[in-house]
Amino acid sequence: MKTNFYDKDECKLTWGESAWFSSSGSVEQVFNSSTSFSAPNSPKSEYQLRASVEEKVAQGHYAVAIAIINQLIALRPNSAIDYNNRGLMHFRNNQIAEAIADLSQALKLDPKLDRAYNNRANCYAAQGNLAEAIADYRKKLGLRPRASARLYRICDNM
Repeated sequence: MKTNFYDKDECKLTWGESAWFSSSGSVEQVFNSSTSFSAPNSPKSEYQLRASVEEKVAQGHYAVAIAIINQLIALRPNSAIDYNNRGLMHFRNNQIAEAIADLSQALKLDPKLDRAYNNRANCYAAQGNLAEAIADYRKKLGLRPRASARLYRICDNM
């Protein structure tokens, strides 16, 4: 029996500090001056790929979103955020082992990426591996203490 312990509020695509999203998930602000992305109208720009991922996720086409994120990872193989997002898509597509591998890679690239700990904890919880889930939730709490109340409620329900 699969139980959903994961924090649904935290299971969102993340593009990093260079982009933020409205509650509807649309891109409100895309890049800051320090980001070296292609212009929005250039062929197969990162902007277009990311917009395509958002569209496919909204449609529930997680396998297609994974394929697009693969292209982003090919462009930026050291992007912890892209590994986090691909891991989240694997999780939503019920590919838990692949999700854990991607989320672990994201954390290897950026040990302070708190959402990756949260997402990996959700994967462990889905597997019934509650000790690992709680350990990752606690790591997230260490990085983002303001999330503590919600995560403590989740851990208490495990």
